[in-house]
Amino acid sequence: MVDDASASVLDGRAPDLARLLTATESLIRLLPSEPPKPVSSRPNPQQIMWRICKQMRDHGQVPDEGLLQAKLNEQATEIELDARPSAAFALTLR
Repeated sequence: MVDDASASVLDGRAPDLARLLTATESLIRLLPSEPPKPVSSRPNPQQIMWRICKQMRDHGQVPDEGLLQAKLNEQATEIELDARPSAAFALTLR
């Protein structure tokens, strides 16, 4: 509706003001009743996430990073070893 009115103006025709007013009122009804809070008054999402992670770690729901890294290293080594062709397989390729 707004695009049609813009095209009308660009073509030198008068826009349909009643349709524009109706569109504007419809769009205004879609707006929230309260304006959003300023960024400064919102809680910091990083602090909230840190608090959640810390609580989960305190309750034993998240392992320590050192343990996780050791497990990842162990799994990476297993994958690398599994990816190497075995000696028997290598002989059949020759």
